[in-house]
Amino acid sequence: SLFVEKKKSFKHEFYYQLKNKVGLNGINMSDEICKNYIEIIKKNKIIYLYGYASSIYLLAKYALKKNINLNVKVCFTTSEVLTPHYRAIISEAYQCKIVDFYGAHDGGMTAFSHDEGFFEVNYNSIVTLQSTNSNNVGSVLLTDLLNYSIPLINYQVGDEVYIDRDKNKDYTYNGQVINKVLGRVSDIMELENGSVLTGPGFTILFKDLPVEHYCIEKIGVDSICCHIKKSIGFRDEHERLILSTFKKQMKDNSEIQLNYTNEIFRSNSGKKIYFKSG
Repeated sequence: SLFVEKKKSFKHEFYYQLKNKVGLNGINMSDEICKNYIEIIKKNKIIYLYGYASSIYLLAKYALKKNINLNVKVCFTTSEVLTPHYRAIISEAYQCKIVDFYGAHDGGMTAFSHDEGFFEVNYNSIVTLQSTNSNNVGSVLLTDLLNYSIPLINYQVGDEVYIDRDKNKDYTYNGQVINKVLGRVSDIMELENGSVLTGPGFTILFKDLPVEHYCIEKIGVDSICCHIKKSIGFRDEHERLILSTFKKQMKDNSEIQLNYTNEIFRSNSGKKIYFKSG
């Protein structure tokens, strides 16, 4: 969670105890925090890790650097594309099975990759592709078969995937299979003072704010700028919340600037950019 100071409810704590889960903030992954997380993993004898691909990667990178061995059996990576580099470091650090997870909960779809290159789509949703090109890549359209309240048919989530139907004919899973998820790679932003930020969690902060677009950019030594295109209703209290959240995730000597703009930052391909490491 971004809001590390927010007190958890009794129901939340009880629910986590029932599931034997330990929830940790995956946004700031400095060496000090990684050291603390390693101690928590050892103390609680945790054998399964679930979280942002970049966060699990940074923890694995720290464990390798410090020559720390952990008894982890499975890593579940989610929210970001698991790059080959991330996978290699995680595998080297933990010597464990890696299950990559792709989900679009607003469209009712989850998919797990038990074998690299094959995401097994759950049975309660149908995946179709829009505008498939000659390379079998297209935009994902989802239909949730169990949503009887507000059914979404061919819901476009904004992700692109690759499906090789010829290759999937010999795969043993009897449901739909996606071979590769494209377009959701988030950078890691590392400042010189040791603050390390990962991108996906900031969507939690901005999704409930009157902000049309934001882009977090590293602009100098220990310095970031958050470019914001405001929507109607943006007030001073929203600015204070943004600044206080950033300060809680970064070290005291970090510099944080807010830049209000009408510009929407885009990649060369035209996709919106929310996180720029430089």
